[in-house]
Amino acid sequence: MILIDHEAATASFTVGCTVILQNLVGGAQYNGKRAVVNSPKSSAGRQQVRIIDDDKVIAVKPVNLRYEPREVSSLTADEMRRVLICSWKKTESQVEGVDTNSLAAMVSKYFSCPAELATILAIIKRQQQQEAIRFGAVDMFMDETDEDLADLMSNLKTSPKT
Repeated sequence: MILIDHEAATASFTVGCTVILQNLVGGAQYNGKRAVVNSPKSSAGRQQVRIIDDDKVIAVKPVNLRYEPREVSSLTADEMRRVLICSWKKTESQVEGVDTNSLAAMVSKYFSCPAELATILAIIKRQQQQEAIRFGAVDMFMDETDEDLADLMSNLKTSPKT
């Protein structure tokens, strides 16, 4: 079971998640644009994001990002199952084998806010990435261009356990 920590979800944004840029001063032309998070937060307090429309990478503070809202209709059956299980609304046995329309009805019953759904999905993804690091299954969450994330994961895997 994954425990959801909403505060941790916004301290930095989950690598691979889609976000909306906001309140940028120096790059105001990017406000409102969709981007994909490419790196964890650096020591300078910024994360690299790739702007989807421009295919440009910029470094921004997490305060200038928000998760792209997700409507229930945009979720896959697997995402709906994970949201229900990880938010403690249903158990695995209650959602196993349930059809997509019924899953959508269940998710809609508990979550009406697209921003909340996006945050929950990002938290789930982050925790899956952390589990993958612990168990050495790093490649399933990375594409070959995520060099910064690969370096971070490599350091985490090789650092001594305390």
